[in-house]
Amino acid sequence: MNKRTAFICFLLLLTSFSNAEIKKSWEINLSKIFHADIEGDFTEQFSPIYWNKKLLLCSDRGVIKSLDIATKRVKLIRTIPLKIETVLDYGKNHFIFHGRHRTKPNHYYYAVDIVKKDIKGRLKLKKPLWKFDDWAMFEKHKQFLVFNPKIGKVVYYQKAGSSMEFPVYSPDERNVFFNQKRNLMELILPEIGAGLAFTRPPDSKMVVDPKPLLKFKVLETLDEGIIPDNLRDETLYYHKANGSIGQLDVKTKKVKWEREFFKPDMKISSPHEYKDKLYYLISYAKKGDEKRNKGKIIAINRETGFPDWLSQDLYFYNFHPIQFGDTIVSGDTDGNVLFLDLETGETQAKFKVGSSLTKPIVVGDDVFIKTEKKLFCFNKKQSRFKKLFSF
Repeated sequence: MNKRTAFICFLLLLTSFSNAEIKKSWEINLSKIFHADIEGDFTEQFSPIYWNKKLLLCSDRGVIKSLDIATKRVKLIRTIPLKIETVLDYGKNHFIFHGRHRTKPNHYYYAVDIVKKDIKGRLKLKKPLWKFDDWAMFEKHKQFLVFNPKIGKVVYYQKAGSSMEFPVYSPDERNVFFNQKRNLMELILPEIGAGLAFTRPPDSKMVVDPKPLLKFKVLETLDEGIIPDNLRDETLYYHKANGSIGQLDVKTKKVKWEREFFKPDMKISSPHEYKDKLYYLISYAKKGDEKRNKGKIIAINRETGFPDWLSQDLYFYNFHPIQFGDTIVSGDTDGNVLFLDLETGETQAKFKVGSSLTKPIVVGDDVFIKTEKKLFCFNKKQSRFKKLFSF
């Protein structure tokens, strides 16, 4: 065997190791986690959250449980008076649960210490909370308020010039939002000031510092109709109600490209960004008695704005495209979970899971998926051989 043949064989061997197969590790009937007649059931769109090698699972009667990923043992944590819809992680053992109160007409946020099983505090609020490091921030009546989940209290507030419309995702981990004046804003908070202001003892009163801690920087004032999606460095990706998706240089205020991809009666998710592509989930309009929108995932080249690939029809679920390894996780209209190749859109793997797929939870080589009746774990382990030669 000559050197060239040996090298080709080595490359083929390396490729065979690198193409790890996605496999189903386990599945659990949700009826074994919650006794529906006593403890309630999952809300349709509730997605589990990862915590300390466990998954936190919640019912519509406020029951919180943990599932050990390795042993599948289920433990009761506590019950809170909410029809739990979402749960957010705010550092180590502190989580905030959101939903409609079981005996009142309002929505609440409950801060819970999972280890101590204590309710630390609550907020009567329907608006979304904005995660800022280990604190939660929200806007109300043109004021920004900071809620500390560890003590369950609002510990700081500061007046703002205009009400916030929604946060804008930034891969740079900047705190960016869009306000009612159509300003794209960046929130800047000094670390020392934050530590002093937001970690006061639980029994202390809230004090507004004479010198405001929160600083607001106007990045750009956007033209009417532009809806910001994703900001990296000076590059803003946006969409318009008329069906266009575009790329804007915030510094020079020049549009690099803008192309029409959908119609005004469609919906669009926030994009997932990876290497040279943006992955959008775009829906069709609802028809007849169909409760869920159908749509497609489209991979757009970030440099040109042209599509690289388009998926088959799938359901428009309540999450943006989720990356698992070198795939995008999605679900088709036949009750299958699909793992689509990031580069080509081709289906790497497909498994029958049922309807009502919720947001996948990716933890290392595992991805956890809840459907209407079951909880699944899928695995794609990278071989030790590949790890040795990865660079």
